[in-house]
Amino acid sequence: MVCAVKAFRSVVFGGVILLSGCSLSVNAGTPTTPYSEHTLQELCDFAKPFFILQSGAVNLRIGLLLSMPMSRKIEAGNGCFYHQSDEEGGRYLGNTYLRQERQSQTSQADDSTAVRHINVDGVSVAQMVLPVPELQDQATTRPPYKLFAKIDGWESSLVFYQGDDASSEAAAKVVVGMVRALTG
Repeated sequence: MVCAVKAFRSVVFGGVILLSGCSLSVNAGTPTTPYSEHTLQELCDFAKPFFILQSGAVNLRIGLLLSMPMSRKIEAGNGCFYHQSDEEGGRYLGNTYLRQERQSQTSQADDSTAVRHINVDGVSVAQMVLPVPELQDQATTRPPYKLFAKIDGWESSLVFYQGDDASSEAAAKVVVGMVRALTG
């Protein structure tokens, strides 16, 4: 039905029937768009409000997992690191990534280790509580949390430190929103 509408619009506006974006494939896990057309800056900016609220930082220092210009397109994926500004102590706050799932790749999260699943708009987001890093005080340091989801052939993850279950609810919304906003 959607393809018929697209074809009709193509005929009306272009005079040629184009069926790009239409698929007869039953594999709903394959993205209809080969790569994301959004920029790496958009990717890093998407989770920025979460890290500001979570950490109380006024300014963040943000870097990319793969070194390249922020103006470059996300394409098949990348990730962002978030730190407090140097003036605020420079503490590492966490990271996000978004990547297109490929058959030759394995997931970076084992869904069987999930502590729980959080439902966000019909998407099951796996929440994992990670071990406290060895150099941290094991008695007083809250563990890092990792939220992970697969949506329409894309994997999205957010890791944040000094977490709790309430913060992970907000992080789960960021994970789902990131895929939906930046892959279409």
